Order: sequence, then C-alpha cells, then structure tokens
Amino acid sequence: MALHLQLLQHLQKEWDVSLPQNLTQEEFQHQLAQYINQLINNDFSRLLNLLYRIDVNEEKLKASLKEFQDKDAAEVIATLIIERLLQKIKTREQNKKNGNAGNEEDRF
Repeated sequence: MALHLQLLQHLQKEWDVSLPQNLTQEEFQHQLAQYINQLINNDFSRLLNLLYRIDVNEEKLKASLKEFQDKDAAEVIATLIIERLLQKIKTREQNKKNGNAGNEEDRF
C-alpha cells in the first residue's frame, strides 16, 4: 500500500478525520493543514494531544515554527506530522522485513 494511503488511513482512524482517498500528496497536506487550522482556532488542547500521541518532537516543532514564520503555522505542523508518521510507517515496514512485526498494539 502506498505511504500516502497509509497516512490517510491512520489519520482517519486515529483522528476521526474524513478525507477523500483520491487526494494527491499535496492536496492531502493542504487538507490536513486546514484541519489543523480548525484545531488551532477551536480545540487547541486536542491538537496538542494529537501531536503528543504522534510523538512530534516539541523542540523540532518550535524550531520549525520559528524558522518558517512566513508560512502558515498549520502547514508547518502538517509537514511535521507527515514526516513523523512516515518515519513510523517505514520503521514498522523495516521491522516486518526483519521478522519483528510485534503485536497490533505496537502500531502507531
């Protein structure tokens, strides 16, 4: 399964976000940023909880927001979320190849 679809499925399952499956990577990131903007404006504590659950590095988040001050904060956060989820997917795939699939609870 394409990484893009795995990201989409994870967000739909864990975040209760409904996004079309035929989105391009760019459209997916834009839709995610829109959702993050909603959370920033309406439920910031939920956003912090989701970032914590995904394990987005707080220092990296702060540094990225500072470095890209001219960009929309939600776009920066979406990029970091996608990077982190891709890391997790790749690690899980690597573990499967090495015979360390683990149990269902270890996923994400």
